[in-house]
Amino acid sequence: MGGAVSHQTFHGHIARVTLYRGLQLNKEHFPKFDRVPHWMKVDELQENCSRIRQSIKLLQQFGSTPARMSCSLADWSHSVFNSTLLNNRQSDSLSEEAAHFAHIFLHSHLHLNERDIESLVHANNIPNHLLSSSHRAVVNWLKGKTDGVDPSLALYAGCYNRPDALYLAGSLYLIGQPVTDSKEQGVMLLLAAASQGFPMAQLALGYRHRFGKDGLSGSCPMALSYYLAIAKEAVESLQDGDETKVLTETIRLSKPEMLAGQDGERDDVVQFLMFEAAYGNADAQANLGRMHYWGQQGLRRDFNVAFQYYEQAAGAGLPEAQYNLGIMYLKGQGTQQDNNTALRHMTAAAEQGLTAALNGLGYYYLNSVNSSNVTAAIAYFERAFTLGDHDAAFNLGVVYYNGLTGETPNKTKAAIYWRVAAQQGNPGAAYQLALLAETCDEALKYSIVVAEHHSDVGRVLRKGVAAYLNDSMLVLCDLLTVTDSNF
Repeated sequence: MGGAVSHQTFHGHIARVTLYRGLQLNKEHFPKFDRVPHWMKVDELQENCSRIRQSIKLLQQFGSTPARMSCSLADWSHSVFNSTLLNNRQSDSLSEEAAHFAHIFLHSHLHLNERDIESLVHANNIPNHLLSSSHRAVVNWLKGKTDGVDPSLALYAGCYNRPDALYLAGSLYLIGQPVTDSKEQGVMLLLAAASQGFPMAQLALGYRHRFGKDGLSGSCPMALSYYLAIAKEAVESLQDGDETKVLTETIRLSKPEMLAGQDGERDDVVQFLMFEAAYGNADAQANLGRMHYWGQQGLRRDFNVAFQYYEQAAGAGLPEAQYNLGIMYLKGQGTQQDNNTALRHMTAAAEQGLTAALNGLGYYYLNSVNSSNVTAAIAYFERAFTLGDHDAAFNLGVVYYNGLTGETPNKTKAAIYWRVAAQQGNPGAAYQLALLAETCDEALKYSIVVAEHHSDVGRVLRKGVAAYLNDSMLVLCDLLTVTDSNF
């Protein structure tokens, strides 16, 4: 970092535990929490996690709940975590003593009774069991059955490489569960989850550094280090065509018209489109292709199904379907990769005047191994740009930024095209502008816009909408975690 405070020193590096240690937790960033450094609390959490895992493993090996003995929790460090007790089972009495201390430790830290501990020890998936119990506790609290929620179950589910559990526990602490003064613990858990690369925790910390909330003073470089890293992941996920990534959609629960068609194949709108598609309606086929390709409106993202619908609509001569089918052939999504077939379909769409197909042809000629033609690519990009295509504006920015015209790379001209594309909602262009920004505030503005497109945001929002449509109180568990990241 060289002692500089400019955001450019981070280069999108996520502000992990090591970064906080490097900053030595000075008062500029941690004015309220400097008495107990966060990294020390994270280390303490890791130690407790190790004991939790060993305790559960020991009870699983013992096979049953040990008989009651006279002992104290203070004996723990001298008994259970003594290597003799953990590694040498020379006698049944020794094993039972170790299991007994493990039982005490779980009861003390997870606040479980004997029956719950027995259920936990025999669970097929320990972290899922803990997290499910935590979700039930949240629901009972929301229904007014309990006075609060103990975050311990979610916290220790995070001991099994589940940063989402750590994030949930941190969110509960930050909203005052189980006590009102628990901000420090909440921030520490967000840091622990962020250090494991969990995007929602990184966004939550970026938001807090941006506005100086919950004991973290405002710091644009720190906020940017989080948002820029998430923005990079968001752009990559939009480009890599990973079927597991979920598109972020804007849906207001208060507007029935926006909820229509969000319940997947059970929804009336989707069922109507499926009926129309079955009888040869090309528009319905193309719409279903789009929904399955992006995983929209409650449908699972499925390239094979999307390809089938696009193929049907393209056969009817629909230019939008011809173009999208060409893209799937070009990328090998839902079918074998085939440049010639891709070119044929995109050309057919372009001949019918589809602007996006002109940009698609430019992309084809720019990237095709066997038919690379930069001059033709630029000509197609410029035609599409003239007709208002924001993807073409982004691609022209790439051309000028990399000097593909044969001239010296021109960042200024590239930025002009990227601003046009970003104004029309192109996340790739906004990300490039964040990298080119001369000030931290400008870079942060663009990074936040792109970060909202991260697939984890879309996934959590999708779960929340699905729970809402099914009258499940779990919707608030999902939406709670999203709002904690300022979405």
